[in-house]
Amino acid sequence: MKKLLSIAMCLCLALSIVGCDKDDDSENGGSSGKTYDVGDYYNEGGVKGIVYKVTNGGKNGMIISMDEGTNLAWQKETSTSTGATDEKDGTKNMAKIKASSSGIAQFPAFKWCDDKNKGGVTGWYLPAKDEVLEISQSYLALQVELQANGGSTFGSNQVWSSTEDDVYLAYYIDMNNKRAREYDKNSAHGFVVRAVKSF
Repeated sequence: MKKLLSIAMCLCLALSIVGCDKDDDSENGGSSGKTYDVGDYYNEGGVKGIVYKVTNGGKNGMIISMDEGTNLAWQKETSTSTGATDEKDGTKNMAKIKASSSGIAQFPAFKWCDDKNKGGVTGWYLPAKDEVLEISQSYLALQVELQANGGSTFGSNQVWSSTEDDVYLAYYIDMNNKRAREYDKNSAHGFVVRAVKSF
């Protein structure tokens, strides 16, 4: 009898540990603990987007905004370098622009993304060159999912990145050709901006 009681106690303890692990896993993912695949619609905590990258078994990843900024310049006045040259991490470029003595209003593409950070929501930013290139790999699928979920499809295949090339130029991505190109930072016509955010 003692042996049976001991086995039952061990079994209960093991089950409670497994239950705790499940709870911990859900806390590591999005706020609901859901898992996502690329192309899924994300709608949690006032944040909406389409998933374009997943990590940690789909518990974490990146989303693209449901809407876009159109005809926005990268920078209004191009006379100095901003130091926003990171090609892989747009959060670093965003931090450089926000710390700029010119003020973020001089950088319309960045400001459009930063304006999404309100009502307790944080983390939206203008993606770096390599991040937009990554988005371009799923460009057509994202177009379908954006439309299917009430978002706006890309109005142009020319999408600004947050990566500066030099005093006068910044990188944009040609989504059709999946290539990075440089263009005048103060040019607005024909360029669109999409914000991204991690979850």
